[in-house]
Amino acid sequence: MAKRPNTIRQNRTKQPVRQLCVIVFSKDRACQLDSLLRSLHDHFPLHDAGITVLYRASTLAFQDGYDRLMRWEYLDNITWRREKVFQDDVRDIVGAQSDDSLVMFLVDDTVVFRPCVLNRVLGAFDDKHLFISLRSSRTYPADTPPEFITDGDYLEWKWNYSKRKWMTWNYPFSVDGNIFHAGHMKRIVKKISFEAPNSFEGRMHTYRHAWWIKRIARALALPEQAVFNNPLNRVQAEGKTWHNNVTAEHLNEKYLAGMRIDNGVLYRVVPDATHFAVPLSFVKE
Repeated sequence: MAKRPNTIRQNRTKQPVRQLCVIVFSKDRACQLDSLLRSLHDHFPLHDAGITVLYRASTLAFQDGYDRLMRWEYLDNITWRREKVFQDDVRDIVGAQSDDSLVMFLVDDTVVFRPCVLNRVLGAFDDKHLFISLRSSRTYPADTPPEFITDGDYLEWKWNYSKRKWMTWNYPFSVDGNIFHAGHMKRIVKKISFEAPNSFEGRMHTYRHAWWIKRIARALALPEQAVFNNPLNRVQAEGKTWHNNVTAEHLNEKYLAGMRIDNGVLYRVVPDATHFAVPLSFVKE
């Protein structure tokens, strides 16, 4: 297991630690959520972060998967919230955060595949930055990098540069590993309507044209990406996304039988896109 950084602190010694709330969306995917949570435990500095899992189980079998996952002792500092009305739940969770704290969204088929050292990038994150990306990479063929203002311990650029093609660099409101100021996010979720993670991301993307958001022109990223999305299946009814046709039912049956996704395989891959399908491999718990 990789050694985790000691803390999430700003790079200014007299500045207070900013609490980070990691909000994970999950539906019928206890097996994949288990993989994500283990990757956070292995690679993410959780000492000053709390995790809230907003989950939905459409059958009793899927609920059994989540119940099994909740019993694992390594999952500390996690709040479990069963979804009632997605929009209301998100507004409640985000609204409970202090304005000066941070919020990061994840979905359950995301993987944190390498250690996240966040001290420097969080230390630089201030009011002129809209988001921090943990998913942007200069090595992805489809993601042409912008001109960087800073290129060192972290990357800095103007996300609202003119470009017709949407990429991680100019797509600020991903729910797959972007960090935001909680005060900004509280303001946004009050202004938009949404039904599930896909429409939540889409409505935020449309709302980027708001005058006050366009004024926050800069963004930050790690020198190397730390997360990717492993699209094994699709469980949301909103939109169509490509995936590997591994059903949620199959994964849930495996999980209830005592198998889990082999994260060691996921940690060794070299993704060439933000959505990067990895052949499925299981290990016994």
